[in-house]
Amino acid sequence: MTELEAGDLFALARRHLIDSYDLPEAVEDFTFPAVQSFNWAHDWFDRYSRGRSDVALSGPSAGGEWLEVSYAQLSAASDGVAMKLIEEGAATGDRTVIDMPASVELYAVILGVLKTGGVAIPVHHGLHPEALADRLEVASPHRILTDAAIDDRRTLPAAALVDWNCSNQDLHMASISADAPAFGCFTSGTTGRPKLALHSNRTHGIAHLSSLYWNRLEAGQRHLNVSSPGWAKFFWSSFLVPLTAGATVVVRPEDLGPDSFQEFVETHSVESVCAPVAFLRGCRLTHSPRVRVRDVTSVGEAVPPTLRELMKSTWGVGLREGYGQTEATAILGELATRPGALSVLPGYKVDLARHPGEPAARLTFSALPGGSFLGYLRDDGSISPPQLTDGCQWTGDFATGNPANGSLRILGRGDDVFRSNGHLIAPTELEILLERHHDVSAAAVTAHRSADGDLSPVAFVVLRHKSTPEDVRAWANARLPLEVDLASVTVVDQLPRSINGKVQRSLLARTHQT
Repeated sequence: MTELEAGDLFALARRHLIDSYDLPEAVEDFTFPAVQSFNWAHDWFDRYSRGRSDVALSGPSAGGEWLEVSYAQLSAASDGVAMKLIEEGAATGDRTVIDMPASVELYAVILGVLKTGGVAIPVHHGLHPEALADRLEVASPHRILTDAAIDDRRTLPAAALVDWNCSNQDLHMASISADAPAFGCFTSGTTGRPKLALHSNRTHGIAHLSSLYWNRLEAGQRHLNVSSPGWAKFFWSSFLVPLTAGATVVVRPEDLGPDSFQEFVETHSVESVCAPVAFLRGCRLTHSPRVRVRDVTSVGEAVPPTLRELMKSTWGVGLREGYGQTEATAILGELATRPGALSVLPGYKVDLARHPGEPAARLTFSALPGGSFLGYLRDDGSISPPQLTDGCQWTGDFATGNPANGSLRILGRGDDVFRSNGHLIAPTELEILLERHHDVSAAAVTAHRSADGDLSPVAFVVLRHKSTPEDVRAWANARLPLEVDLASVTVVDQLPRSINGKVQRSLLARTHQT
């Protein structure tokens, strides 16, 4: 099979999914294209982009000005980056860490690394030096692209690699196996040293077609994703999905926060938003005729009804929830045609399986061919492949319901879900209940083990006004089943969150124990 044929298969699959956004029954038997060699940056992006004047990127430049970069410009500039890297000795399989702020140049650099057949590993810009050192130790990169000084390591200036006036280059690249490492994403590292999940052009470049279907992006649509470089969600919704769709990526500036979010959305004519629940909660959303957003999505946490209601009453749009993994792509999601239900996304098979002694069934998934990541990078440079059971990969999340009829519910991480008095406790569901209280602006629930070994739920809340913890506890217990007793409510100024915005329940649990 030639690379051109691989590109054709990808293009046909893309077109089929886009044409079937409102026809979920048409993609029930969809499988990811089976290819032998494939480089998304070359076989899809360049093929699509050359000669196109429509805008690929709208965002800040490394120099501070706001730029709009066409698909043709981005293709040519990334060719120039690849050529310079090859002159510096870059070779197929080289791991390259990219430490750059979110900018239009970042996209050209990532594409340039991919075009050399290397592994692009962006990291969150501005990490604490120790956190960055941990990631560099794990990645053991062949080179680092950054404009910052990093200890005594040799680095290449990142932004200087990009020339927007460059013309397309003939890179003479050999064909690359679709299963060769190409994308690297770090886990959060909240429970230990971060791990580097490696993906190939098959497991990310192709398998993110499932994410494309969920995000529903179209050519020319102005899309904004609130995620920093370094997280799997950046490759998903800031890079692969919009550039596969032919959309315009509105690059989020590093300093864009909730307070100025609506003004930014209005100023830059954003039409589609993907953002974490924690971020959207902090936004000051109001009804405005200048808001052109027609679709809002979120992954990473359960979407509370209050946030759905706020989005509907202010921007007039629904808020769709999705579910994915750093080790995969988008697996489940609410579809516009099936609101309120988590549908299995094209290319995946999902089931529930239970380990003896666990409080609930775990979500498992499989994707043919591809979908699951290659594995985690080991210290010796080899890759630790995912552990499969009957071809299925286990997630760390408990779930209930039936994937086939849309009744599936994600209960939470394996280390969060527990049983109390024989009743299954999903912290996210208790948190949604607590946040319906008029004085509770945020809540987190963890398990507390008593002296006799029994587990009971305890809550930590951020209060708006003058309700007491006892008021909140009584209000919640009146609405819970009799066998569930919220043992205590503790008021905190704010909930501890990881760098990617998720509540760190383990820290709260340790605080309560002490």
